[in-house]
Amino acid sequence: MTYPVPSDDLVYHFPFQGDLDDDSGNGRVITVTTAPVMTGGGFYPGGVAARFASAANACVVDGGDLVADANDDDWTATFWVSQDDISTGNEYWLTLSRPDLSSPWMITPQAHASYSDVTLINNNTNTRFDIPGRANGSQHHIAILWDHILNAFEAYVDGALQSVVGAGPGGGATEANRIGGNGTDGITGYMAHHTLHTRKLTFAEISAMANYDGSSGSGGGVNTGNMSGANMANANMAVAM
Repeated sequence: MTYPVPSDDLVYHFPFQGDLDDDSGNGRVITVTTAPVMTGGGFYPGGVAARFASAANACVVDGGDLVADANDDDWTATFWVSQDDISTGNEYWLTLSRPDLSSPWMITPQAHASYSDVTLINNNTNTRFDIPGRANGSQHHIAILWDHILNAFEAYVDGALQSVVGAGPGGGATEANRIGGNGTDGITGYMAHHTLHTRKLTFAEISAMANYDGSSGSGGGVNTGNMSGANMANANMAVAM
């Protein structure tokens, strides 16, 4: 089976399975200073991921606002991620422009080896959720949902709801939509199957992605095994979409 991305209200789907193409059919285009390397090694699911090594690898998606208005729109961002060293700070995983606020949404892990949590930034207001089992090289499926009625995030890790966290309002400008960085700092690690929807995905939809194993069957157990750089480089490449 193909990776189970819901088609309703889908903005983009970047599988990073050998290229930077948008598989949603919406024609979203990535621009990048230095393209991340597509590498094999069993990254779950599908065996391939984009290798990010510096801020130059951050992928800018189009140039406009992908989510129209935080006051009127819900959204869901999902992706698979593996970070080389969780003690490294400012490894921004995603920034989303918001035309109604002075600072974009940002998703970034905490910069301490003993921390397992991730910060969600909304107009410079920080809230956090936990990633159980987070370690150097561990891989996880992350789903971040924005609820414009509650003015709050929901965070799912490996298909399980971790928290519902509030965030404060603001007002002002826009910033670029970036995967794997924020324009100054970037992730050192791997990302795959990045999606954005302008609605809240259901638990069943998130679970289907989190439990997808890249095979021809209906999916298997969630894989959060170690995906260090050495492990990634030494295994065989297998492309599956």
